[in-house]
Amino acid sequence: MARVANFLVPALVVATAATLALGCSSPTEGSQRVGDRCVGGKSHTTIVSRLAFARQKEGVTAGFDIDGFTSDGFQTEAQESLSCSQMDFEDSDGKGGIDNQLARLMPLLDTVTAADLNLIIKGAIENGQLLTTVTLDGVDDLQNDPCVEVAFKAALGTPTLGTDDELDPSQTFEHDTSGPTSRAVGAIKDGFLEVGPFELDLLVVVFAEKFNLHLSKARFRTKLDPNEPGRMTGAIGGGVKIRELEAIIDEFDLTREEREAGANFIRGLGDLDYDPVTKTCASISIGVTMSGRRAFLIPGNPGSDAGAGMVSDAGAGDAGPKTPDEEAWIRDVLPIAREACFGCHGKSFPGRPLLASYTDWTGNRNLIKQAVVTERRMPPPSAAPLSDERRTTLEDWLNRAF
Repeated sequence: MARVANFLVPALVVATAATLALGCSSPTEGSQRVGDRCVGGKSHTTIVSRLAFARQKEGVTAGFDIDGFTSDGFQTEAQESLSCSQMDFEDSDGKGGIDNQLARLMPLLDTVTAADLNLIIKGAIENGQLLTTVTLDGVDDLQNDPCVEVAFKAALGTPTLGTDDELDPSQTFEHDTSGPTSRAVGAIKDGFLEVGPFELDLLVVVFAEKFNLHLSKARFRTKLDPNEPGRMTGAIGGGVKIRELEAIIDEFDLTREEREAGANFIRGLGDLDYDPVTKTCASISIGVTMSGRRAFLIPGNPGSDAGAGMVSDAGAGDAGPKTPDEEAWIRDVLPIAREACFGCHGKSFPGRPLLASYTDWTGNRNLIKQAVVTERRMPPPSAAPLSDERRTTLEDWLNRAF
């Protein structure tokens, strides 16, 4: 068990550190909302200089009320069906219902790894191993603005560290176009940017291998500094599918018994996405604190292989106009692929086709149709079942793609 925890969490922790920075500045006319876009305003950029998994002390931790329910841990029907009877926390302001089950494990993980896991994150940021970007567009006022576009992107570069033990402000980084991109619309109120719930992709690292960890029902809240645009201090929270974490465990050099112990270790934390059939929760809540400095982000080279093999919103990012077939893949297929396929086919493995992008799917559609529709042997029995409705959605796209 100690060995499993020793492998699992540092890798996961280091990984998540890699995902936050913000876009740069260019004034235009006042912003206004057009559909789900904020038109006009300015852009601001931040590089995340610190990011850490929140700990808990006497029932207090950082995070969010993700499920809209305050659980006291008793096994009543409501407690079980909404939180798998996991006890919620309070935040530093005394607000209850905070979901962050990963916080319960931090002291244990420090013990079995003989290290402060958040120091691993700090080192990964400072050496440029894990950098992510968040671009704010359409900003009129850093104190109050009802419409602000937020884009989380991966970044490349070698940061410099200041005498205050934070990254120096106003550094320039390159957009890592091979990494995931997540978008949402938020608002600024009384100097705080609030975003969510939305779908957020975080990069994780396991033994120098990068994975994309999908955070559902994500929240992002951060205080903005009007005197230094781009400077922020806040938190991120959301739920991670247990099967995604189990897929990461499968990459460890562990025995079958150790791998199963690691999976059970994770399942015991489930508190989100309750399944009434299995009477278990499919996701685990997490809370992460962060701070960042002003930075500049330049376009990346689409031909770069810096993140080859990583799952991304290929075809759903900034690549320009999409064909109707590609738009259908992004709308109908990608959400299913994230949950049912990316755990095993989100990066290159010997003997497994890579199915991380629209191009991958079109190049393998005969194989996918045979395995998913005709033989129905995918996803495998060990994975979450695929409903007939979702299988039909995939079949419709596969037939339309021919």
